[in-house]
Amino acid sequence: MKKVLLISLIMVIRLTSFGQWVDITPENVLIYGSSGIMIDSLTLFAQGYDSMGAGYPCISRTIDGGKNWDIIARSSYKPVEIISNYIALSKDTFIYSTHLRNLYYSTDGGITILKFDSLPGGGPLNVSNKVFHTNNFTKDIFMLGNDYKMYKTSDFCKTWSEAFSKNLSFIHFINPLIGFAWGGNYEIQKTTDGGNNWFPIYTFEGKPYISKVLFTNENSGFYITQDEIFKSTDAGTTWKSKSVGLPPNVDIDWIPGMFFNDSLRGWLIVVGPGLNNYTIYRTNDGAESWHKLQYNDFNNSRFAHFTGTDTNNMVLWPQDNNRWIYRTTNGGGPYSDTKEKPFLISYHKYNIYPNPASQILTVRCESDVPCTGSMQLYSLQGLLILQKEIIANETVIDISALPNGFYMVKVVDKKGVWVSKVVME
Repeated sequence: MKKVLLISLIMVIRLTSFGQWVDITPENVLIYGSSGIMIDSLTLFAQGYDSMGAGYPCISRTIDGGKNWDIIARSSYKPVEIISNYIALSKDTFIYSTHLRNLYYSTDGGITILKFDSLPGGGPLNVSNKVFHTNNFTKDIFMLGNDYKMYKTSDFCKTWSEAFSKNLSFIHFINPLIGFAWGGNYEIQKTTDGGNNWFPIYTFEGKPYISKVLFTNENSGFYITQDEIFKSTDAGTTWKSKSVGLPPNVDIDWIPGMFFNDSLRGWLIVVGPGLNNYTIYRTNDGAESWHKLQYNDFNNSRFAHFTGTDTNNMVLWPQDNNRWIYRTTNGGGPYSDTKEKPFLISYHKYNIYPNPASQILTVRCESDVPCTGSMQLYSLQGLLILQKEIIANETVIDISALPNGFYMVKVVDKKGVWVSKVVME
């Protein structure tokens, strides 16, 4: 095995209090959106750019709740080998992949980095540089192979077996054997044997964009779309929208993040009206009603997701490279008790495909009557990229010149406003 000895760099951060939340952002690492992992109430991992060094991707860690951060793994630039993705299994153990499709790991908090010399032919020999998942109960690892199949290892990457014939997202286990995921042919999948076999429990009509799927026990589950949250109480057989207390759909541009500690207590990140207006809502009754946190001023920050260990200890992670990280130890603080009546505006249903897209993006209006209006494509920073008139039920857009990343599609017609997220790759 190849050994690389690293010297950790202690980062200085600002511990700025914003009401019930504390800014724990490291000064010299620009954190990626959606890269945060929370091992316990004090141990956090994050991926970002080393802004004090060569500016290449790195992995950082704090073991004191964000007071101090260490860079525990760096990309190499002589020769160039860029960290692509990672997974943390414990306070000291993590694995990461690189753009050269190599796998590295450490079991001592980054003091020593070891390289897996070879991977079995039956598994992801040419590993993807994008996707890792883990079973938090067994520490089994799931990884997307270069053939876009999901593989599983139970012996720390020594042997691999095919777990699913297609990509799976949002893999989440409620105990060592039972887990749920979003993937396949627009289906919610379930496993009862620790992820060796998966089967669909719910198939969506059309091609919806699902931001996240999360089950808190075998019967109670939640998923979020671009502007709604849905709940199941019968193991995913049926789903109902839960919007009491949330803004009307026309005012929600996106719901990027969701966290539930149990089947009753949960939190949502809601964006809108406007792509820069981020608000956090809380429920204490299993999403039957939602309440806005009294403190929602986060220095114009944009958030991608939550991580948490219990009802009190949570972290808000940034959207894209928006940088700021906030931590709370009291569930985000006080919230409004006002129960607003749900208000749903009627609008045409649109579908976007393919998603992810690379060359052509099609926006289709699912209606028996002609749809007319306008379509705008925005970056997640709110910058208008392009605009096109809708004069038929199917509008085709050439996106081949756009850089890879996340974008927002906004459709305005006489029925109202429809917004969805799309990935260019």
